[in-house]
Formats: sequence, C-alpha cells, structure tokens
Amino acid sequence: MNIKKITCLFFCLAFFSLQLIAQENQPEKPSTHKFEKDDHYGIFKFGLSAPIAFGNNFANKGLQGKVSTNFSLLANLFELPIVIGIHYSVLYQSNENITKLGNYNRSNAILVGGLAGYHFFERNDFRLLLTAGVGAVSYNNNTPDDIRFSDNGVSVWLTPEVSYHFNKTLGLYFSPTLRRDFLRTKAPGDLEDFFGSANYVNLEFGIRVLF
Repeated sequence: MNIKKITCLFFCLAFFSLQLIAQENQPEKPSTHKFEKDDHYGIFKFGLSAPIAFGNNFANKGLQGKVSTNFSLLANLFELPIVIGIHYSVLYQSNENITKLGNYNRSNAILVGGLAGYHFFERNDFRLLLTAGVGAVSYNNNTPDDIRFSDNGVSVWLTPEVSYHFNKTLGLYFSPTLRRDFLRTKAPGDLEDFFGSANYVNLEFGIRVLF
C-alpha cells in the first residue's frame, strides 16, 4: 500500500514539474500596452497651431494670430523615456492696432530652440509627453511700403502633448503650449513692460512620425 502511495505521489510531482518546465519555456507574449523602446529613437513632428495671446502686452492688445507652423525633431536619450531635440516654428500675426503698435501690417515671429521632455504614459497607441524648451525668437515686421525691421529676444515654453499612433510609425498629436517671449524692444520707460514681453497659448495639431 505504501509503495502505491509513493508511486502515485511520484507521478503527481513529475506531472507538475513538467508543467512548470513547459510554462517557463513558452515565449512571453508581447504586451499591447508596453512602450516599445525600439520604435521611438527618433520622433519627427509637423503641426499647425492657433496662437492665442493673453495679458497686458502688445501681442494681445494689437496683434491677431493666424494659422502657424511648427516643426520638431526629437531623439531618445540612451534607453530612457527622456527625449531631447530641436524646435522650429513661425508664428504669423497681423497688426490690427497700428495706432498703438506702430506702422507695420504683419509680424512673423520665428523661433529656433532646443527642448527636453519625458514620456509619462507608456503605451503603444496612446502616449503622453511633457516637454520644455528655450530658444531665440525674432519678430520680423513688415510695413505697407515693404520696409522690414525686427525685434529679437528669448522664448521659453512648456508643452504637454497627447498622441495616438495607428502603427509603430505614424500617429497624430495634440498639444496646448504655454509660451512667453522676452524681447529687447526699445520703448519709453512706461511702455517697456508692454513691448518687452508676450504671452501665448498655442493650440497645436499635427502628425507624428517615429523612426
């Protein structure tokens, strides 16, 4: 009787051991929600934005924002979800208050700078990226007589971005950017603050390409 019990116990242990070995040897199924590290070493973004100025400054009190363009090129920092890159944008605006701002009819604010960011929500389809940047900005103004002059300065911005990817290459993104420009515009003392800075919220929508 003891021999039968021992034999039965032996076969039971052998069966469970084989089951465990089989499970360990099975390849793991890739997670559909895991952020794949081999598909986001490079990110190219192109978008159109609607700039909305606010505050007591020349941009809000006199300029009217038009549909603008934005380009960004990002790359991963080693194997981390940290990205660094460069940003280029042109903010198109028209002067709707010549009496207050001066005799020019349009202003194109060209921004070139660097940025860094971090992926917070790591999925293959939906992704959340937060970036911050600093760069050089130049407001290129044109008069009705085609006379050009510029006001230069520094720009800083913060951008939370949500994106949806159809596959490992192509996706769409939306981002509201909070931006502040600091300009070296020469103005009388009581108008230095008015012409010295500009605040924007840029609503941007575009395509996102991974490579």
